[in-house]
Amino acid sequence: LLRRAPRASPPRLTKMGCSTSRSADVASAKLFVPELEELATMLQTALKDNFETVETEVTECIDLTKWGCAAPGIGGNCRIIDVGGVPNLLDPKHHKTAIFQLPTVAEQVGLKGAYIFGACAASHLVVGVNAELMPTEHISKNCRCSKYAKVVEDGSHIMEAYDVPFLVPRLLVGL
Repeated sequence: LLRRAPRASPPRLTKMGCSTSRSADVASAKLFVPELEELATMLQTALKDNFETVETEVTECIDLTKWGCAAPGIGGNCRIIDVGGVPNLLDPKHHKTAIFQLPTVAEQVGLKGAYIFGACAASHLVVGVNAELMPTEHISKNCRCSKYAKVVEDGSHIMEAYDVPFLVPRLLVGL
């Protein structure tokens, strides 16, 4: 159901900085972006395989600040980014060195001062263990509504505010 846009040229590689002296390659590519009505139809078809009742439609975005987000909507100039990856999660040599600053990442994908939301790992330096971070931050407005969740020793879980601005060891987020 999903199609890729033909690539006119190979992905553009640049270097992305992090809080260490090393830098990482950055690749970018144009992706196919369907019309919203076409996307609704594709979602409707795919969801019917797993749900008894499915309805999809294109509507105006609700005010996401009412759901705890840092901005009322996701905007019309989005990027999907994947920074860091599994090596930063599993390889101990990266645990203390691979820390990415979200303002730097946003700037390097052409969205200085961006609104950021998505899913990524919370910094173990902040929460003490591997934990899930739900970032919702508006960099230019210095608005942070991010939360993290972690499992505690008794097997229960907690979710709390992530009070350290824009600091993550690895992420997959929407900008």
